[in-house]
Amino acid sequence: MNTSARVGAVSSTQVGVALTISVELEQDAGSAPTLPQLLGANWREVVERPALEVMQALAAVDEPSLVPTLESVTVHVGVSGSGAVDAVGEAALQAIRGAAGSAALELGGQGIRVNTLVTNDQTSSSDVALTSEYLANSEHSGYTTGATLDLRRQLTAPVPTRRGGAVLVTGAAGGLGRAGAEALMEQGRTVILTDLPGSALDAAASELGAEAVGADLSSAADLDALAVLVVSRGVDTVVIEHGVSAATRMDSTYDPARAGLSMRINATSVWELVRRVAGPLRDGGTIVALSSQAGLVAEEGYGPYSAAKFAVVGMARSLVSGLADSGVRIQLLCPGPIETELLQQGLAAAARDRGISAAEFAASRAAAIPLRRFGQPRHIGHATRYLTQLDATGVLLAPNGGEVLT
Repeated sequence: MNTSARVGAVSSTQVGVALTISVELEQDAGSAPTLPQLLGANWREVVERPALEVMQALAAVDEPSLVPTLESVTVHVGVSGSGAVDAVGEAALQAIRGAAGSAALELGGQGIRVNTLVTNDQTSSSDVALTSEYLANSEHSGYTTGATLDLRRQLTAPVPTRRGGAVLVTGAAGGLGRAGAEALMEQGRTVILTDLPGSALDAAASELGAEAVGADLSSAADLDALAVLVVSRGVDTVVIEHGVSAATRMDSTYDPARAGLSMRINATSVWELVRRVAGPLRDGGTIVALSSQAGLVAEEGYGPYSAAKFAVVGMARSLVSGLADSGVRIQLLCPGPIETELLQQGLAAAARDRGISAAEFAASRAAAIPLRRFGQPRHIGHATRYLTQLDATGVLLAPNGGEVLT
């Protein structure tokens, strides 16, 4: 074979309600193959055969004897060897991802979730175990399907993982931020809640038994104060989960004030906080940044929201390598429609535009999601906790019921 990529046999293992389909992609060390070598590769052996074997294994999931016993299928692609994956090896990986994504769409109506896990020799065994546990637990990952969890990126230089300090959670008075804070507290973490000062934040702090710090994240002074708090309180994890809906169409009804609010709160304040805490978190800290599935695929009627969320995805992805050099992990959380007050407001507005009831529109909207339902705040809470525990960096997790494949 004239390419250094090789793919082993596909195997399947079921443990309880979880099935793992394993594929080993071996990449030889050494110089990258030349173009003539790549063009002479045995495509059928490296790409076609494993893709067909994975599809056959996925098709077997639909057997009547298996469906009642399965909740989760993980296609685990293990990349071994120290060389970078070449073009043909990458084609094999993407073919397998495509097969798994299609299976997620086809099996979602039966309540079976299908996800892809990609690891390499540098991926820690604890990350593999943590991810397998997360994906197998429907209470935790019940809204995650059609996702690719790529755990191949690591910090540039090994540093001690800092997870014994406090966690700062923004947006903690709202549905997603509060769920994240609650899940982290269940893990035993000390959590500091922050949101706009007021009764909602006070209530969250009282009910969760956590410290709260009021802050307006559009204020430079308040952002500076949070950065000081990160240092003074020994914060090693910053979870950024605040946001506003602020939807407006880009037509004659365009509202520049709402558009400006969306960009300012959903994007600019995220950047301003990240750049302030990156230094204090160096040598082992973690940032989790909230975007949205609207930051992966634009949504009609939500131009300013999608623009802001796309900006967060682009910012976080571009910072992965630079922050890794400083020993800081950055992870991305891109949820789909989650049962919160903001979702209900959005559904009601969309229903009015269509001249139907909110209940009718909500039912049709949920029916269009492969898992046939909206997610729950607890799904985002557990996704948040999972991302804070990883040794890998640059991980994107999109719990969206399979509506947007990643």
